Amino acid sequence: MIPIEPFDELGDDDATDVRIGLDRRRVVPVLLAVLAALLVVSFAVGRRAPSVAAPGSSVPPAATVVDRSTTTVVASSTTPAPATTTTTSTTASVVSLPFGEATGLVVYLTPSGGAPDSIRAYDIDTGVVHDVSFGGDIGWYIRAIDGAGGVVVDGGAAVAVGPGGHRTLMAGGPNGINEAPNGRVAAGPSGGVWARGFDPPRIELFDASGAPAGRMYGLPIGAELYGSMADGRPVVRTEDRRVAVIEADGTRTPLADNTLGPVESGRFAEVRCADDEQPCHVLGHVDDRTIDLGLTHDAQGVARGFRFQPDGPFVAVNENGRISLIDSTTGATTSDVAHPTNEGWFGEDDRVPVRFLPGGRGLVASTGFGLELVDLSGTRIAAIYLDGDNGSRQVLGVGYAHPWAP
Repeated sequence: MIPIEPFDELGDDDATDVRIGLDRRRVVPVLLAVLAALLVVSFAVGRRAPSVAAPGSSVPPAATVVDRSTTTVVASSTTPAPATTTTTSTTASVVSLPFGEATGLVVYLTPSGGAPDSIRAYDIDTGVVHDVSFGGDIGWYIRAIDGAGGVVVDGGAAVAVGPGGHRTLMAGGPNGINEAPNGRVAAGPSGGVWARGFDPPRIELFDASGAPAGRMYGLPIGAELYGSMADGRPVVRTEDRRVAVIEADGTRTPLADNTLGPVESGRFAEVRCADDEQPCHVLGHVDDRTIDLGLTHDAQGVARGFRFQPDGPFVAVNENGRISLIDSTTGATTSDVAHPTNEGWFGEDDRVPVRFLPGGRGLVASTGFGLELVDLSGTRIAAIYLDGDNGSRQVLGVGYAHPWAP
């Protein structure tokens, strides 16, 4: 028989309890309660722990949502005042600083719902996704580039978005995106941006604050803004596919014929055909170099796509959904560096659904689970799960703008 000693549990001298050999009627509930508590803590920790696929792994990370908060961005007091913009922030499942140091880089994405009434901005350093709502439909998307005091969304309308809200730089044309299938904006000088207008047909420069810079050039009917040079001079293409650079005095300097894809920082591709009996090749123009990028189509007859690194020597080539990198200085090719799951919807440069990261850090691609960061050697840096992605996210661009409230 186990002895029972007096035990003052609640400060009551008359209360007794088991000190040794506790009654099972008390032990079982206590153990169950402890077990339940451990399970709750384990689940909570598992929900908060970010995950990243190991380099070279093809397995997407588990879906992990860490935090959600909503912030309303107050309209700026500048003139004209931009519309208010609402942002919703979500933490994706990736550790902060995937490159080991702060980069300031942001990936601009189509919104999670698909409707063209917002833009999604993924902060590479923190892993936080910001859904920036415009409060209404602005027309469909082509790309997003830094400029005009924030990020400029290129679509049915050209809209600049910053922490103070958003403003329309150029309204949409009467026939929507069909009038500018290769986009309506291009990088300008000193942080400015060129935008194409329709009535009358023209291009206009907006400065780093988003205000008109007083430079405007008329366009013939059917001509389009086709990119810009490294110094910000605009490039246009006419209906006969002749491409020219517009100089400061308005004169045009021919650049090339039969270009393939808009001109980005003076880099572009050009199609050359020896004669009707020979297959056509693509020549890449990078700085003062010209490199043969191979045939225009793959063995199955599918058009190959090309995207140029704006600040380096590499060219990304899309061949039937497989991305390779060509170094224009050496001609060396690194195959299968990324496998994006979707291509763009409009424009010639959308044949390559990846974007180069500034500063030579590599590439970002859309995948079935979110985003993939790959360095220029083809090594995967991180596989990033985005909440509710379902493989439909489109990378519109990469830059340094932070279009949400600080």
